[in-house]
Amino acid sequence: MHGDSRNRTEPILTSISFTVDNRSTAPPSYDYVIKHPNIVSSENQPPSYESLYDRMRNAHRTIRNTVRNSSINQSDSPKKLSSILISLLIFGFLVILPVLQFAVGITYRKDCPANISIPLWLIIQSIFVIFLVISILFFKYYDCSLMTSVIVVFLISWLIRGSIWIYGSGSEISFNPGSNSYCNPICFNVAFWSVTGIWVIVAFFISSIILAAFCSKNFHSTSQDAV
Repeated sequence: MHGDSRNRTEPILTSISFTVDNRSTAPPSYDYVIKHPNIVSSENQPPSYESLYDRMRNAHRTIRNTVRNSSINQSDSPKKLSSILISLLIFGFLVILPVLQFAVGITYRKDCPANISIPLWLIIQSIFVIFLVISILFFKYYDCSLMTSVIVVFLISWLIRGSIWIYGSGSEISFNPGSNSYCNPICFNVAFWSVTGIWVIVAFFISSIILAAFCSKNFHSTSQDAV
């Protein structure tokens, strides 16, 4: 077996040669490398300086816009919550309250002999508020501005008339069924707090408009002084 292995002819590495160029030559330029024929025909060319710079700039813009959008979304969350609460209040005032007023007015229309106008005020108030809601909804598709204006004017006058009836009868109302000045407590309380709540909302909106006008006036005067 040893003889066979000795007679076997195998390539033997006999020498290793190194060639070192001691000449100090500068490395090839970037333009020379990318324009070299062996590299130009290749699909794996190195990216240019402009493309690298564009990629870095786009990545920086993407990160900056992402951070900015996240901060804007966080700052907008209280605004969204406040808009949702205001929408719920408006929905309750324009939909739930008229239904309650109509139900109470119809149910106790004969249970307020002290002033029969109180349940009547509840019934008519609820009907016209529902008409107002319908006119506002159809205002997007049809021109209901005249109808809406007429309803608003009537509701303002009806609110003043109801305030006279309810507040004027408040000291004379009795919740004793045997009394001549009897009025059902549910009917009177719903009418009383409806009128009071409407006046509070009207006062709030008027004060908000006055405050907004005052603040905008001061802002414009300050900006003019700064200029």
